[in-house]
Amino acid sequence: MSWKVYSKNGTERCDIHKLEYSGSFMGDRFITVSIRSPQPIDFAIGDYVTYRGERFTLNYDPSIIKKAALNKAGDAFTYDNIKFNSYSDELVRCEFLDYVLNDNLIHFSSLPTFGFHALTIHDLADRIKANLDRVYTGDNAWTVEVDDTNVSVTNVFINADRLNIWGALSLVSTIFKSNFIIRGRTITIGTAGNTISEVFEYGKGNGLNRITRVADTEQQIITRLRVYG
Repeated sequence: MSWKVYSKNGTERCDIHKLEYSGSFMGDRFITVSIRSPQPIDFAIGDYVTYRGERFTLNYDPSIIKKAALNKAGDAFTYDNIKFNSYSDELVRCEFLDYVLNDNLIHFSSLPTFGFHALTIHDLADRIKANLDRVYTGDNAWTVEVDDTNVSVTNVFINADRLNIWGALSLVSTIFKSNFIIRGRTITIGTAGNTISEVFEYGKGNGLNRITRVADTEQQIITRLRVYG
């Protein structure tokens, strides 16, 4: 199986035959690829790959290792661990400032440190949308949807201190005890989540084809307990 890398104008850059997807619930999603080519590839910010129906975009100028002269080897030009980000990377780049949605007669200061009263989760969502509208417009505009069916927390005061939109979205979990999902440039706040009854096991025919155990290098090993008092 292969995927194509395109420029932001739709011109084909190269083919990818292997990639690694990383993502977490209510977290960042991205893919990493390593490409070897007999010729240099003119990667540029805005290049993208479509994977599982979602676009992942290059947001930096990747480094290159030259191992041989032009066309002298299949890996003459090597690009290791190029990272393509989902649209959610834009949420890290957008500050959460004291702005309100539309002209609703609420005073706002546009400062990065502020507090506001949220009667419902909609008030937080509206402020997130107002800040996204400051930066992303037209075809790049974001949509923020709210489903408050399973949200019971109301009437709270929120202090925001130099947050970005990712930080503001974390308040959905920490303050309103709810979830959010991001698909493309659409944020859905207040989702209940789905319960999956399937049990996935490792091995042929069992659903998982790879599993990795990651050690916690910061953990403290306890070999002896002492009781005081």
